[in-house]
Amino acid sequence: MEEHKAIIERFYTAFQRGDYTTMQSLYAKDAYFYDPVFQELNGEEAGNMWEMLLRRSKDLKISLGKVEATPEGGTAIWKAQYPFGKKARLVNNRIKATFTIRDGLIIRHEDNFDLRKWMNQALGWQGKYLGGLPFLRKQVQKKAQESLKKYIIKTQNTQN
Repeated sequence: MEEHKAIIERFYTAFQRGDYTTMQSLYAKDAYFYDPVFQELNGEEAGNMWEMLLRRSKDLKISLGKVEATPEGGTAIWKAQYPFGKKARLVNNRIKATFTIRDGLIIRHEDNFDLRKWMNQALGWQGKYLGGLPFLRKQVQKKAQESLKKYIIKTQNTQN
């Protein structure tokens, strides 16, 4: 179980340094990722998401709280603070991550946070008053997915 804790801590240490390459290397090729914004990502999509977020982020601060190992993987409480969007609204997001680890690699990673609270911070009055409505949640999710797809296509084109 100590190996699982070390893998989780290595993941967040890399995150704090902006080292998406190390983060990507800790995922299995067929890894699954979920969070309330990006929803379900498979395979390399999770690593690409972290790369995109870290390359685009300005003034991102990551802090790691409690990490617990389990026979299957482990959990972590972490916080992200960053300016979001054109208006650079400050977001303070508290996340509980759950990991499943096999053969020294993350095969499943789920980040859970209060999406309505996030929308309130990130989108201002629209998030505050409309954040509980399914249509706005779906818009946020769709925009995140589209942004990731465009990023992946762009990076693939520059590598070829």
